[in-house]
Amino acid sequence: MRSLAFAAAAALFVATAAGTAYAAPTKPDAAPPAEQQPPSPPRAFLAEGYSQPDITPGFCKSLDAGRTVCTIPGMTAGTYYAEAIGSSTATAEGAAQQLSIVAGDQSCTATRERDPKQPWAVGSQRSLRGGCIFTIVSDAPVNVVAIYADAKATKDPKGPVLSIRRMPWSGVLNAVPVREKQ
Repeated sequence: MRSLAFAAAAALFVATAAGTAYAAPTKPDAAPPAEQQPPSPPRAFLAEGYSQPDITPGFCKSLDAGRTVCTIPGMTAGTYYAEAIGSSTATAEGAAQQLSIVAGDQSCTATRERDPKQPWAVGSQRSLRGGCIFTIVSDAPVNVVAIYADAKATKDPKGPVLSIRRMPWSGVLNAVPVREKQ
């Protein structure tokens, strides 16, 4: 019975692979292909009034020395790259930095711990950069917040810098690794 299931799965794989079109190799001196427009949200979203707007600096504001927020408008469907930079000046030995970017219940965090090989000199400034990719589909506005924290340092009073850049749709919304028992 197992061999029958395996044979059926193998036949399905071969049939699927046979139907897949592959691009022919090109010569190194061939002209590059014409640049394609990045994919936009699927037609189902566009037909319902969703768009993937650019998030310009006008959508963002500093809340305080540790937080900056950018608001993605409602009726947005798209993938965005959020990048934040937080800066501080060390006030004592062993200074550390942490930066989180949060949208809804999703977040990414970057941390710079004390590094004995590259100590952060007292009185010098350091910046920590972090990035996160979010796929957003929402009728309501979504706040993306950069949260910057430090220890034994003084934050730049302007707060972290947060920018959000639109990315093309890949057609794949999620991938989660699954550990299979071997």
